[in-house]
Amino acid sequence: LGTNLGVLAVRVNFAPWLAQAEHRQREAVVVVLVVIVAFFASAAYVLEQVVVKPVNALSEAVSELARNKFDGQLEKSGDDEVGNLVDRFGEMREAIRGYQTELLQRSEVLKRSQEGLAEAQRMAHLGSWDLDPGTNRLVCSDEVYRIFGLDLRQGEVGADGLLAAVHPGDRQRVTDAYARRMQDGAPYDVGYRIVRNSDQEIRHVREICEPVRDEGGRVLRLRGTLHDITELKQAEEEVRKLNQELEQRVAERTARLEAANRELETFAYSVSHDLRAPLRHIDGFLGLLKRRIGPALDDESRHYIATISGAALRMAALIDDLLTFSRMGRAAMTRTEVNLGDLIQDVIKEFEPDTKGRAIDWRIAALPVVTGDRAMLRVVLVNLISNALKFTQPRKRAEIEIGCQAGGEGESIVFVRDNGVGFDMKYADKLFGVFQRLHGMDEFEGTGIGLANVRRVINRHGGRTWAEGKVDGGATFFFSLPKSSAGEALM
Repeated sequence: LGTNLGVLAVRVNFAPWLAQAEHRQREAVVVVLVVIVAFFASAAYVLEQVVVKPVNALSEAVSELARNKFDGQLEKSGDDEVGNLVDRFGEMREAIRGYQTELLQRSEVLKRSQEGLAEAQRMAHLGSWDLDPGTNRLVCSDEVYRIFGLDLRQGEVGADGLLAAVHPGDRQRVTDAYARRMQDGAPYDVGYRIVRNSDQEIRHVREICEPVRDEGGRVLRLRGTLHDITELKQAEEEVRKLNQELEQRVAERTARLEAANRELETFAYSVSHDLRAPLRHIDGFLGLLKRRIGPALDDESRHYIATISGAALRMAALIDDLLTFSRMGRAAMTRTEVNLGDLIQDVIKEFEPDTKGRAIDWRIAALPVVTGDRAMLRVVLVNLISNALKFTQPRKRAEIEIGCQAGGEGESIVFVRDNGVGFDMKYADKLFGVFQRLHGMDEFEGTGIGLANVRRVINRHGGRTWAEGKVDGGATFFFSLPKSSAGEALM
């Protein structure tokens, strides 16, 4: 590719002058002509080398650059204007090469990002769309087409095309939501059903829209997401069905349990009535026997009669305790705020007739107000204080401490501590069981149900029970209860 800069032509008419000149002058003219021709030939050669060739090379480089080729080499012909132009062009070409490399890198990053976004949308069943209200032109991501069961090769379907796929039962609601948002420019979040175009399957979707407004508040376009939540809806329906089945099972089992409790209560009443009558007969006839032949009995016979009478009385007490234990699990609870300090004082007064003549040091700390059934909590304190009094009988001076300590959030911990005979901690798990006794009847009387009643009552209040002790080193019984709204420590 060359560049034609023009033709240089010199025309001189020497004929008249040569006709008049002499022969010697003609030789001089010839020499001058030769010099002139040589000058212009040299000038043409220099122009070709200095200007024409560099300009041709620069023109070729521009053409290569237009075809995105950057490998051509430009040789600088000198330090003149053409050479400087070649240098500037080289710098410009390198800058363009750098810009193009960066553009390619960014294009590759953008491509990978778009591919990653499309894959993420496919995996999450989440599509995106952009609507121009003025032209009603809708641009959707590929996932929107897949959710609606549309062929990507068909091109844009438009807002009306997608609206036509909305389930007839939900179409008016979706249309109204769109119209309202066009008026007030507020975002919306609406769920509805669609009928897939490819297989007519009904799917559940959730659409979230954020209008884009200008400075004056006018809606320019709508942008949103479309999420296929069919699996979520199906899972919710399964959970709903399972909850219904569970509620039905609970209701059936509750009904059976209530029936069983009623039967148990009837049975307990019958058993207590049927057992009490023979016990009364035994005790009554023993009394008659003692009055009739008492003087004739020797000491051993009177001991036998006393043993039989004592066994009957213990049997009656055991029946009463069993009935109490049964009622503790079935009785309705009346929750109120209970001042444990006041309740403790009432319970201690009840034991005054049994503690006359005994040396007892009572140490009662400020106790909290708790939420619970006052009558049931009274049973707890009566049993714990009764145990403390019973197992400190061998001590010349009994020490009984009732206090509270810090517990978990929302609970109060109360303890009853004594300096009695204590117990071995390896048997601590048996203390709160029915008929579980760590001491013989010849040592301490009792039926072995009192602490079982304590645990049952505290469990119904949502609390805990435990104990600590040491053989011949005293015992401490703990229980926790929910704090009341007052929650203050009072006496």
